[in-house]
Amino acid sequence: MKGRTFLLFSLITAVYFCGIAAQTTECENATMADIVFLVDGSSSISPSDFKKIRTFLTEIVTAFTIGPANIQVGLVQYSDNPVQEFTLNDHKNRKSLQTALKKLSHQGGGTKTGKAIDFVRTQYFTSAAGSRTGKRVPQIAIVITYGESADEVKGPAQRLREHGVIVFAIGVGQINQEELKSIVNKPPDDYLITINSYENLLNEVGGLLKTVCVSVEERTYVLAEKFADIFFLVDSGIAPAQLSQFRTEFNKLINQLNVGASFYRIGLAQYSADVKVEFHLNAFQSKQEIQSAVKRFRPLPTQPNVPRYLGKALEYAKTHFFISEVGGRTEQGYRQFLVVVSSKASSDKVSTRARDLTLEGVTVIGMSAGAPRDAMDLLSDEYVFENVNVSVLKDLIVAEKKEEITQECKSANLADIVFIVDDSASIGKENFRLVRSFLHSIVSSLNVSDTKVRVGIVTYAQSPKVYVYLNTMNDKIEILEYISMMRYSAGAQTYTGKALNFTREEVFNKSRNNVKRVAVVITDGKSLDNVSESAVHLRRANVTVFTVGIANANRDELELIASFPVKENVFFATKYTHLKDVKKKLQSTVCMNVIEQIKKTDTTDCKMKNADIFFLIDDSGSIEHTDFNDTIQFIIGFLKLFSIGSKRVRIGLMKYADSPSLEFDLGKHQNVHALERAVRQLTHLGGGTNTGSALSAVGRRFRRDANNQVPKYLIVITDGKSQDDVKNPAEELLSQGIIVYAIGVKESDQTQLDEISGGSRTYMINDYDALKFIHEKIITEICSPEVCAPGDVIFLIDSSESIDEENFKKMKIFMKSVINKIVVGQNNVHVGLMQYSTDHKIEFILNYSNDTMLRAIDGMVQLRSGTNTGKAISAVSDYFNATYGGRPKLQQKLVVITDGKSSDDVKGPADNLRNEGVMIYALGVMYANNTQLLEIAGSHDRVYSGRTFDALKDWENSVTLELCRGDCRTDKADVIFLVDASTNKNLRQFKSMLTFMESIVKLSTVSESQTHFGVILYSNDAKSVFTLGSYNSKREVLNAITALTPQRGYANTGNALKYSLQFFSAEHGGRAANKVPQILMVITDSNSPNLYDLRKASDDLYQSGVIVFSIGVENAVQDQLEIMASGNTSRVFKADDYGILQMLIGEVFSVFCPLTKPVHEGPCNLFFLLDRSSSISPENHKAILNHSSELVKSFNETFVHFGAVQFSSTAEMEFDLNRYQKIEDVIAHISKLSYTGGNTNIGYALNYTRKFFPRSAAMHQSLVLFSDGDSFDDVEEAASYIRDMGIDIFAFYLGDINLLQLLQITGTPEHLFAVKNFKDIRPRAVDAICKTVTSTGHCSIDIANGIDISQKECCNIMCACRGNEGPGGSWGKDGPKGTPGEKGVTGFTGDEGLPGSRGSPGQNGIHGFTGCQGPRGEKGGRGVFGERGENGVDGVLGYVGVGGVTGQNGTKGERGSPGDPGMPGIKGEPGSKGQRGLTGDPGARGRDNTVPGSKGEPGVEGLPGLTGPDGTQGDDGVIGHPGLDGKRGRFGPKGSPGPPGDRGAKGNPGASGPQGRMGNKGAPGPKGLPGFPGRQGTYGKTGVPGRGGHRGANGQKGQPGDPGIKGGPGSKGARGVPGQDGNDGHGPLGSKGVKGDPGFPGYPGLPGSGGNKGTKGHLGRKGNDGQGGISGKPGAPGTPGDLGFDGHMGKRGPPGKRDMSKCQLIAFIKDKCACCNDSRCPAYPTDLVFGLDMSQGVRDESDFKRQRNALLSLLEDIFIAESNCPTGARVAVVAYSNYVKYLIRFQDYRRKSKLIELVKNIPLERTSNRRELGAAMRFVGHNVFKRTRAGALIRKVAVFFSHGPSQNPEDIETAVMDYRASNIIPAIISLSNAPKDRDAMKVDDTGRSIFTLLGRQNQAAGLSRVKNCAICFDPCRRTVECNFIRQSVQDDEDMGTFEMAMIVRSRREAAVQQIYSQDSRDVEDKRGMKIQHTHLDINQDSQ
Repeated sequence: MKGRTFLLFSLITAVYFCGIAAQTTECENATMADIVFLVDGSSSISPSDFKKIRTFLTEIVTAFTIGPANIQVGLVQYSDNPVQEFTLNDHKNRKSLQTALKKLSHQGGGTKTGKAIDFVRTQYFTSAAGSRTGKRVPQIAIVITYGESADEVKGPAQRLREHGVIVFAIGVGQINQEELKSIVNKPPDDYLITINSYENLLNEVGGLLKTVCVSVEERTYVLAEKFADIFFLVDSGIAPAQLSQFRTEFNKLINQLNVGASFYRIGLAQYSADVKVEFHLNAFQSKQEIQSAVKRFRPLPTQPNVPRYLGKALEYAKTHFFISEVGGRTEQGYRQFLVVVSSKASSDKVSTRARDLTLEGVTVIGMSAGAPRDAMDLLSDEYVFENVNVSVLKDLIVAEKKEEITQECKSANLADIVFIVDDSASIGKENFRLVRSFLHSIVSSLNVSDTKVRVGIVTYAQSPKVYVYLNTMNDKIEILEYISMMRYSAGAQTYTGKALNFTREEVFNKSRNNVKRVAVVITDGKSLDNVSESAVHLRRANVTVFTVGIANANRDELELIASFPVKENVFFATKYTHLKDVKKKLQSTVCMNVIEQIKKTDTTDCKMKNADIFFLIDDSGSIEHTDFNDTIQFIIGFLKLFSIGSKRVRIGLMKYADSPSLEFDLGKHQNVHALERAVRQLTHLGGGTNTGSALSAVGRRFRRDANNQVPKYLIVITDGKSQDDVKNPAEELLSQGIIVYAIGVKESDQTQLDEISGGSRTYMINDYDALKFIHEKIITEICSPEVCAPGDVIFLIDSSESIDEENFKKMKIFMKSVINKIVVGQNNVHVGLMQYSTDHKIEFILNYSNDTMLRAIDGMVQLRSGTNTGKAISAVSDYFNATYGGRPKLQQKLVVITDGKSSDDVKGPADNLRNEGVMIYALGVMYANNTQLLEIAGSHDRVYSGRTFDALKDWENSVTLELCRGDCRTDKADVIFLVDASTNKNLRQFKSMLTFMESIVKLSTVSESQTHFGVILYSNDAKSVFTLGSYNSKREVLNAITALTPQRGYANTGNALKYSLQFFSAEHGGRAANKVPQILMVITDSNSPNLYDLRKASDDLYQSGVIVFSIGVENAVQDQLEIMASGNTSRVFKADDYGILQMLIGEVFSVFCPLTKPVHEGPCNLFFLLDRSSSISPENHKAILNHSSELVKSFNETFVHFGAVQFSSTAEMEFDLNRYQKIEDVIAHISKLSYTGGNTNIGYALNYTRKFFPRSAAMHQSLVLFSDGDSFDDVEEAASYIRDMGIDIFAFYLGDINLLQLLQITGTPEHLFAVKNFKDIRPRAVDAICKTVTSTGHCSIDIANGIDISQKECCNIMCACRGNEGPGGSWGKDGPKGTPGEKGVTGFTGDEGLPGSRGSPGQNGIHGFTGCQGPRGEKGGRGVFGERGENGVDGVLGYVGVGGVTGQNGTKGERGSPGDPGMPGIKGEPGSKGQRGLTGDPGARGRDNTVPGSKGEPGVEGLPGLTGPDGTQGDDGVIGHPGLDGKRGRFGPKGSPGPPGDRGAKGNPGASGPQGRMGNKGAPGPKGLPGFPGRQGTYGKTGVPGRGGHRGANGQKGQPGDPGIKGGPGSKGARGVPGQDGNDGHGPLGSKGVKGDPGFPGYPGLPGSGGNKGTKGHLGRKGNDGQGGISGKPGAPGTPGDLGFDGHMGKRGPPGKRDMSKCQLIAFIKDKCACCNDSRCPAYPTDLVFGLDMSQGVRDESDFKRQRNALLSLLEDIFIAESNCPTGARVAVVAYSNYVKYLIRFQDYRRKSKLIELVKNIPLERTSNRRELGAAMRFVGHNVFKRTRAGALIRKVAVFFSHGPSQNPEDIETAVMDYRASNIIPAIISLSNAPKDRDAMKVDDTGRSIFTLLGRQNQAAGLSRVKNCAICFDPCRRTVECNFIRQSVQDDEDMGTFEMAMIVRSRREAAVQQIYSQDSRDVEDKRGMKIQHTHLDINQDSQ
């Protein structure tokens, strides 16, 4: 019995001590904390339960080490009042504490927890009560309560947590869960324990201990002082005085810091050409040792002129100074500092090396010991000192840097951001702490609150867990508190896909509407589940995903997860210590991404677009239905941006899989609703991927239906590699001038996509959800304007040393690309370039020569120094002045490109430049500072930020668009050009007038509802060429202007003005009744003969409301110009000669454009809501009042009523809408408004203000808000309510703005304006305030930018702007100049009166100040593209006056009705796939259509009469009256050459000629420079440390020796007892004392440094195989799966054998075919090209007529194809000399009769060019036959007429061999003997190449041979006449396999190379041969 009792006792004891041991393990690292228990002692707790509380508390304290240097415990019992049981410093050990707990008595009473919490904060957590909060000791409070509190707890608990106390709670029984959650720290699940009764309280001991101890451990880590590793790098050439100062200051710093192995560590090195380390970070353990080493420090002897290599030293520092082997503690989270002391500028690259160190987490500090400031700025853009006072670094090193909210993140203050953090086992505890610091830093820099940025946190390993929901924590301090103690779970594996799904379903479901959603995924490994699908679902939920990969993370997987563009949204850190640099990039990118939603996307130009757009979408089986839906949404997004219609944008769509399927053709749907309906009805079917055949099908559609006068676009979307060839079909599309965009998704082939698009318009995306990001890129290019508004553009590019050579080249490419895209010219855009570094260099001033600029850019040499952007902006401002070619009257823009932070101030210089009217665009890449970019640009709209220089490529189109966009965009106007076409000008001068008109038209928006143009030409009489409304597109107007010709006679301007008035009537398209401005532009160079008529006509125009622009050239009289403009000199322009007429375009347009705004009438209410809160400084409040007053001045008091409210915490009415009737009173009141300060409650102010707006639909109402937008309350609902009332809200922002909140208020970015440049934005703002009314027909305000004009009434508002003048009286007699009258009192609006008499002209006013820069104009409509010509030689310039004027082409005849389709047969059973048959013969012809076509235009005028003898050259006479047309006479003899004529206009550049022959091999180039040295090898393995030897006896002290080699670290000794600090100095060595008794436990030391890593253990033996598990029961059978998609087509089988030869098969078909016609010529479908000789040998019309007649003779009996059926001949005709010109294309006719007529009308074009027949033949073979019909039997025949021998017969040989290889049959019909040409044709020994001589007597014989043996030749039915043609091997006969060797003489090597260098596959395709080996031996030496 005793034994059993003893055993039981032993078991109980063991269990107890095991429990204590377990608890001790949990809390072994929780060694120091202050813990206060707050125990509920109310009457609701029974005595027995209170006893359980005492037991629970006793168990808890048993696990702790109690004492003043360890855990201190205090206790408060509370009921109605709190009672102090014992404080933190009352009990010094565990025994005393346990005794006190046993004596704890139950108090009884009520439950007032809130009161008790306040008591604990004020009485316990103080130093008097023993709290050690000032000593970085964790403070813990644990509340144990039963039931609900009788008082409020939320406030007291909040104050306690803000005091730095971590609050836990244990709730027992019927508790209030929400109340307890409000007490504890967040998230409540980690800090709150709830149980049913006190019986279960003891069960929670372990859980509470674990939670509390982990919190204590993490809190201790957070509170611990953050020490650092500090390394000094000193210049060896430092002067002695500077060295002495440095030593003194260095010692001061060491004394100020807590230096030691576990505290601050210090290292020292010096550098010159190399680096010498004086001592490493772990060399010394005490201050005394380090100070002694500093005293011994001696710089190496260095000459003053010896170069310094600081860059090399920094590279060495990166790899040697901070590594763990020499004492670096980067991996442990310690900060790293490198202090560089420099006395001279470095000779190598410094900034990039310093930046690399920064990437490693090292803070670089520069201190000058004589080095210039510019050199020091290369080290750091933050910490540079101009002396060596090292001791000043103490505060910088000791202070922990507080994260500040950057400027971009201040603006990005409306978002829901969720961090998804990997906490799997692969990370480790120390690394997780670095991740936690990274997360803490990111969140610190965000503007977190419940109404701004909300943050969520999800961690995951095997399973995800959400710690912080988006609506869990609204307080930034609480979130940061939680992050700092976030627990590491160390899960086993990584399932990222699961975490993404969880976040989407459980976290983002609580996201706000219309708020940017962002997810940041942080991981260090590859996921074990699929992430692609999960990421797509997350992105489709409108979440922008960023990924941060660390160490072993899989980059491909990160790219699959991230949103587009992947290269901008994926971040990678090779080490955890590199997260500091990733933080800056990630923070900037996320914030800029959030800001993107407020940028204005201007798509107005899309509405002006004329284009044909075809979508080709992949419908193969690899595409999911959700992917297909993304494609549909992408297309619908396009449709809504364009004006759909037959004369605007036509849309077609084709799907494809195995084969293409046309869904709807171009123009089938005439409106956007029908198109959208058709797109939404698309269904996904699946199949293979044959992109090539689909491209061919689209090409046929474009050829058949496209409008060649407009641009053609094809957008291809595919997700895989095509199974057929895409290159040839794509090349054919591109050759048609079609612009192709290739969008590849998922597994698309990049090479194929480049082939489809031509390489420049390829986009690759990971999944279909990214299509929406491609949308804007394509739209930007499609909708870009056709022309650029005239202006000046200067590029200011950073060329500092931080930019490497490759990136500098990318900047050059960017600039050249933009210059090539904008219209650069003397009268268009001028471009300048300056590069800068520390200093600046102008490369070229404003210039308009493309070649000059591009050469200068290529030759630009990088400056390679610092970065002084502000200095460069100040310098570049001078180059916008007229002195350097600037044009201040036009728009001026500066493009700044930089990669880093500027060392000087940029804000001041940029503000000054913008105030001068220059618009600045800031493009920042790499490490550019976004705050500085915003200061440079002045607006987020003009800031571009990217992580790499590759972003420049993405910005090309958008930057080009911004630079081309003008300050003003025309709206509505009726414009008539009245053009002087009299005889006092030559043709060149007349064309200069036409160019001027074309430029005005190109800058305007022409459409049916916008600007209309008309033209009247005049001399003696006036004639309207086309009227307003005749043309509704820009292209039609431009074509009509180009066709204008001068008249005869003298100019009668007065008569022309009178004539023009009638054409502004509605009958001729005028829209004056609709209040559209009526504008007449007079262009003249004449003196009007009748001044009275001129005055009378001008007066009539003025009275009719027509605004006249007078543009005079050369001899135009200034007074007459002013008379025409009704005395308004602002509309009078004069050019001294025609050469500078084009320079007036910008000035004329700047006056013309503002006049095109329509006038509307109606009263308006305008309310000002002015912020006077504390977030607005008093200076900014004063600016608000000034700007409000300026805005008021823009309106007319008669029709606008003003009101004003000021607000801060509350709102106050200043004056209502009815109080003031005069603007002076309104301004006076505004100027007296006071500033109060207070909170910013915009939501409250909006609700307060809305009640003062009358609910009236009869007037327009606007609310103008001046604020920073950073409201304390919700604004969205209040603003939405006001907008629903029909009130437009406009916001002017300043100060620390909240742009996203302002966007919620206005509802649109177009209503947001920056006050920073109020002078610049005021016109745009006033225009915008009333522009919204234009659509409703109430009112609009019209602004004339920068021009002082008489006031205009708009919205019945008198604006300082230009408008339509009212009617005036008739001209009176000239009288004396009167004095200005007094200003009259504004009267009431009366009825419209009759026109009054016009008063005498007043004195000219003083020229007004230049107005503000106008608003950025809407994007101009992009002009249509002309039909793309063939690639080849351009036609010759015609001789003026030789041929008659060619008439306009006749209208296209009606197309014949198609034949009746046959009835569809019944679908039969599918048979086995047979052999591919030959193309069948055409079906029966359709019925003839007897309906005559519409009458064509007049034909070509006849040839001129006989040429008379040359007369003597006289002076230029006036152009006489045209005489009657004479009869056509005979041709006279050729006259002698006349004198050279005026130089004609520059022609279009010709196409490139044929490639020349290969040149001789050049001499070997010079030897290249030696390469860079290779990488340094890796370190060898550390040797095994040896055993320590026995210590020997002390010997005599020897002489100081040289320092020995540093030994390896010894084994770690036992920890000694800490002693008291002794005095400085060294005492004698004492004898060894006896071991003392164990002392009391000492104070715990600070965390020690990590020990050395142990050696790797031996591999253990393999364990025994485990026992196999029991097999489970067989599962139930699964349900059948859905039917899968059709499988891919199988591999192609071997070709079958033929039973018949080709000819036998053809004969068989013809025998069976009843409709086959054997006698038809040609026998097979034929593409036939004729070439007519028009070289200098063709002397007269008779020679050319012989060619033309012969051609007509050949065409007589030829059957011409008149449909797309593969039958008959298609004919094309070209003319040639030493170039080739198209005369008739294959598609130019539909009937043979039309073809004959076209041939008959071909005129002779005389030239002096030589005959190059061979080159012409090659051009035809390579270009004309590029577009032949498809088919096995298609024949190609080329017939050339020649009037004599060719200049180069060798070229004919080459062409004949080309033709033979391409299966083209050539024939030459020579009109005279050409034996060399005949011999050249014989190179083709098959006889198919025919040469015939066409005699004058017997022409039929020569033509018969060409016709029968070339054009109509049937190889299957040969005639006797054609026996000279050899029998060719049939295509379908197998020639077997043979070997071929060829030896070719070098004389023909060019031809041989061209013909026989083809791939052997070509030979196999064309001859059925299989060539095993082809040998080509060209004997270069043979003659």
